[in-house]
Amino acid sequence: MLIGVIADDFTGASDIANTLARGHGASPGLHVVQYLGVPDRPAEPSVQAGVVALKSRSIPADRAVAQSLAALDWLLAQGCRQVVFKYCSTFDSTPQGNIGPVAMALADRLGARGVVVCPAFPTMGRTIYQGHLFVGDRLLSESGMQDHPLTPMTDPDLRRWLGRQGTGPVGLVPLCVVRQGAAAIRAALEASDATLVVTDATSDEDLMAIGAALAGARLVTGGSGIALGLAQNLDVAGPGVAAPRRTAPGPGVVLAGSCSGMTRRQIEHHRAAHPVIEIDVPAVMAGTLTPEAVARQLLALVAQAPLAFSSGSPEQVARMQAEYGREAVAARLDGFFGDLARALVAAGVTRLVVAGGETSGAVVSALAPGALEVGAEIDPGVPVLRPAMTEDDLRAELVRLAASLFQRGFSVGTAGNISVALPDGWLMTPTNSSLGHLDAGRISKLDRDWSHVGGDRPSKEVFLHRAFYETRPGTGAVVHLHSTHATALSCLVAQDPEDCVPPLTPYVVMRVGRVPLLDYVPPGDPAMGDLIRARGGRNAAVLLANHGPVVAGRDLLSAVHAAEELEETARLAILLRGLPVRLLSPDQVAELERRFGGVSR
Repeated sequence: MLIGVIADDFTGASDIANTLARGHGASPGLHVVQYLGVPDRPAEPSVQAGVVALKSRSIPADRAVAQSLAALDWLLAQGCRQVVFKYCSTFDSTPQGNIGPVAMALADRLGARGVVVCPAFPTMGRTIYQGHLFVGDRLLSESGMQDHPLTPMTDPDLRRWLGRQGTGPVGLVPLCVVRQGAAAIRAALEASDATLVVTDATSDEDLMAIGAALAGARLVTGGSGIALGLAQNLDVAGPGVAAPRRTAPGPGVVLAGSCSGMTRRQIEHHRAAHPVIEIDVPAVMAGTLTPEAVARQLLALVAQAPLAFSSGSPEQVARMQAEYGREAVAARLDGFFGDLARALVAAGVTRLVVAGGETSGAVVSALAPGALEVGAEIDPGVPVLRPAMTEDDLRAELVRLAASLFQRGFSVGTAGNISVALPDGWLMTPTNSSLGHLDAGRISKLDRDWSHVGGDRPSKEVFLHRAFYETRPGTGAVVHLHSTHATALSCLVAQDPEDCVPPLTPYVVMRVGRVPLLDYVPPGDPAMGDLIRARGGRNAAVLLANHGPVVAGRDLLSAVHAAEELEETARLAILLRGLPVRLLSPDQVAELERRFGGVSR
């Protein structure tokens, strides 16, 4: 592990994980895993950046320090070269807060001085000038954050705010120095007598310069923006192939506990097209409204992407806190949302969108997935997160799915082969192995250069798989079968070699796309890979003439499902051969591709 992050809440952790995973400019994206709390086992060797998500933003300083030091110990044990203490870009804390104490404790443990303090995130309008934090064109104390229910920010001067938290003198690297570049920034930090140094930044270019200045720094503190320039200091090429992307088909629900003005506006926007349920906070506090009751309401509306919220105006929040106490309201609502999320998932909800740092932390803590892989960014700072699969998990899933295909007749004898992408290479079924009798420990492993580094010797048809991974970005798995009907179809003279599988049902269009018939090449001939590579990644599946199908998917499960759909459509095509057939029209196919996203391109 190269970079370790200690984040003070869950959404902040996902924010910086997203920044590190996607990279910036010439800086590579890293293989990032987000951990929920301090893990109890070592990280996978392929992890380049580990983000430990704590729930420490609003807790007393002594507890936050203890949790952060425990996270630091774990990260150092993983070999981290650089540690980042991540807090909110609006510096959420109070004069009795813990940002200063945690930063000082980490600096003391690491023997660091001249430690950057930079919550700037210009993409989201958070900038620092002369040590003052702005949100858009307003000082932080005039941005609405002064009304935050847990951490009202009433002073935009970061040096003064940290001083109130007992840090002692705090330095400043002003914008005029930042604009002189990395060497000037580094010199200013080294010359400072202060342990903590607020560093101005009003643009991504400023953050890149600060990042360059931090090469070799043991400790960095800031918002997610500070991570923009850190990867440029590492001698790595990034993960090469994205971690397998696994989608969660099925119903989704939105939960909102944030009381920010932006969240309240988003709720009203959602209300225009979807059902919205307001959670009665006094009833929650009185115990007369249960998570199960709200879950039943949401499940009755689940096909319409419903939203449940407890977000209130500053005046409403103030009344609740005055009546019940700030900590009591926060704790009760956290527990409520956690129990609500558990009830929804138990009932079959597979996708949750959660607004609010404390609420998100409560939901994820309740669901306890352990670690999360970082998926696509859906909005600045907002990635899709999925429960992470270890290499052992993927080996087990490959064995399970391969056995299922074999038992259902999709593969016979030692025919067929399957591969799945890892952050540091690929797993592949061994040569002359039966898909029905795989041993997880003997599955072949190849590194990013396609060299065999573990397990039995890989399938002799490696080149089929490699061609898809190299020409179709986002491919997470490839399945090659000799399934009966698809192979039969590959033996027939195709009416259209560019699309030899007829659009008999919507599902082959949605899951497989257009399937070209490639010329016959003897088994084991690398020319097969050249034929696939010549397609330029336009197709997710091909039929090898007189041989069988090869199907790529964004992850192992989707590749298997697509191979099954292709076999079913081939079976229908064989059964219907010679009969008058009603195919989907070109307009109907185009509409399916428009609505559900074209698999072919």
